[in-house]
Amino acid sequence: MLVAHPDAGVRDRIRRELASRGFAVLTAAPEEARYLVESEGVEVVLTSAPLPDPPEDVDGAAWVCLGCRADGMDDAVPADPDLDALADRIRLHVAYRRRWSAHRRRETRKTGSLTAAQRRLLPRPGEVPGVRFGAVYAPALEAGGDFYDVVPLAHGSFGVLVADTVGHDLGASYVTGALKSITALAVARDPHPAAVLGLLNEGLRPVLGDGRYVTALFARVDVVRGLLTLASAGHPSPLWVPLNGSPRFLEARGDVLGVYPRIDTPELRVPAPPGSRLYAFSDGLVEAVARSVGERQRVAGILESVAEEVRSYPVELAVAEIASRLVGEGEGQTDDIVLLGVEV
Repeated sequence: MLVAHPDAGVRDRIRRELASRGFAVLTAAPEEARYLVESEGVEVVLTSAPLPDPPEDVDGAAWVCLGCRADGMDDAVPADPDLDALADRIRLHVAYRRRWSAHRRRETRKTGSLTAAQRRLLPRPGEVPGVRFGAVYAPALEAGGDFYDVVPLAHGSFGVLVADTVGHDLGASYVTGALKSITALAVARDPHPAAVLGLLNEGLRPVLGDGRYVTALFARVDVVRGLLTLASAGHPSPLWVPLNGSPRFLEARGDVLGVYPRIDTPELRVPAPPGSRLYAFSDGLVEAVARSVGERQRVAGILESVAEEVRSYPVELAVAEIASRLVGEGEGQTDDIVLLGVEV
């Protein structure tokens, strides 16, 4: 612990008394207290000078006022305290902080395991035979509620899913496991986008809690026929970059997943010659761009412009560059972000 007092005699007396009761004690003038807390890692600070901006992190030191007001501090004791009672108070603070730190470490390990498991659900470029794609996945917390998947289908086709569970807490992150397994079952039964979303809705309704829902977009790319078929369940419109033509958003509308027993998700079809690209993303990307430019209305034009600039890049590099330019200019991420780009 640290005793911070302007009177060296008082500091030394308290140090001796507390040391005789089993404490390792440092002493300093009050103005040196913060530096020593950071450099020495002390658990309790006994100070005669209240801090104008006391720390709030319970994992840090406990700040105890010695004969001063306790506003914003952790505790207060008289200027001339009973040293046995003071020692007991200090032991309580130390025990509390150690238990809390141990709890935080356990929770961090659990969250780290969840994060690793969640990332293993997401395919990486090169892992899906015959599909060229790039992806950026950035949860706001250690684990998130956004999800994407790229799945091979029959006859030279492949499917693309991007989904966003409302909220970005750990509860939302557990839904991603259900999305992975239900999607695999859905495309095996019927790979048409509207049918896939309908089966996802059926599977997610028992999984989602009250007030939760999922937005999702599923696209089927038929490479042989050169056709893109798309359906949306309340998800942001994806950006389409045709081989010959300007980037444009594919406006598809549909009901969100997990709320209604049956949903309406009309399909949209567009020609998809080789070399065309689809960029699908979660709402977190739109919010990040809106913060950086100050006007959400300008987001669509910015995405179109950047996608045009990186048209010649390999799709994996193009996705990384788009995310870097748009999200990198923001003022801090507050929502999960997924950006997935696929090339026909």
